[in-house]
Amino acid sequence: MKWFILPACFVCALACVASFAILGCAGEPSPEEARTLDVRTHPYGTLLLDTAGHYWVASTWPTREEVSDAERASAWFDPTRVILMTRREEGCYRADGSFWHERDVAWRLARGDAGAFVYVREDLHESRSADLFVVRAWHDDPSRAMVMGTTPSLALTSYHDIGSMPLPSGTLVRSEAHLYFVSNGQFRPFANEELARRAGYRLDLALPLAEADLPRYGHVGEPLLEESFTQCPAAEEFTYHLSIHDEDGDGSPREEDCDDHNSLRAPTLTERCDGIDNDCDGQADEDFPTLGNTCQPPRHPDQPGIVDCSDDGRTTTCREDNDNEI
Repeated sequence: MKWFILPACFVCALACVASFAILGCAGEPSPEEARTLDVRTHPYGTLLLDTAGHYWVASTWPTREEVSDAERASAWFDPTRVILMTRREEGCYRADGSFWHERDVAWRLARGDAGAFVYVREDLHESRSADLFVVRAWHDDPSRAMVMGTTPSLALTSYHDIGSMPLPSGTLVRSEAHLYFVSNGQFRPFANEELARRAGYRLDLALPLAEADLPRYGHVGEPLLEESFTQCPAAEEFTYHLSIHDEDGDGSPREEDCDDHNSLRAPTLTERCDGIDNDCDGQADEDFPTLGNTCQPPRHPDQPGIVDCSDDGRTTTCREDNDNEI
């Protein structure tokens, strides 16, 4: 009898490890099992997984932005908080061709004066203050923080302080009074914890925070009620456009789209830094006027660099000029 029990448990353990990144284990029901609402939408910042296996984040209604490979490879990407989308919810969102960008990879964790945590961006010489709660919310390792001031280029006094490091959207926070969902700098309280569970959230991932400390990290926003998850205005219209009149699926009907065979081009899109005329105004990368300018690369500040598009196309970055590399 023991010979049969041991292999069975071993197989179960392997199955749990294999599915943990999406469904979770260790007693907490998976988002799909726990959800009982007829969910059609989630608040800004919710990590989602569609039926084709693609990761998305709920963005400004009614759009969703895909999670890029670079973002998925980052330390702060947490697949354990993903919520599986239903077919109906997929139809309530419009994929606009943009990639989700929670934090630029150039921001690095460091320790400044008296060992205080700070995030720095060496290419722009900017800094953001932080504390251990923020560091843990970003899943950064405090023991790997670089020490400022070890070289002249790392002197914190030479960095421009642009404020505190915000909490990542999608974070669950539990105080003694409420369960909150962090969404674009706001703490949105759930009407009750059961609603959060029914909407698919993993309550065991909530970070503890005293109610009195909330103002240090943001402000309390509108509450999340049942209708916050079940309403889908004009869902049928989006599905109609996507399936009949929209060849590339970017949300713009072919009659209005400047290129209905390229989902990265539509008049409703925001211009990205990618060499493409995304917003159909006849110009490419016009929102990034510093492209091509010289700059100082953070790794080799004594060598010339050039302002180039970042990998996700949301901003610019300073890259080493290959023509001048040694």
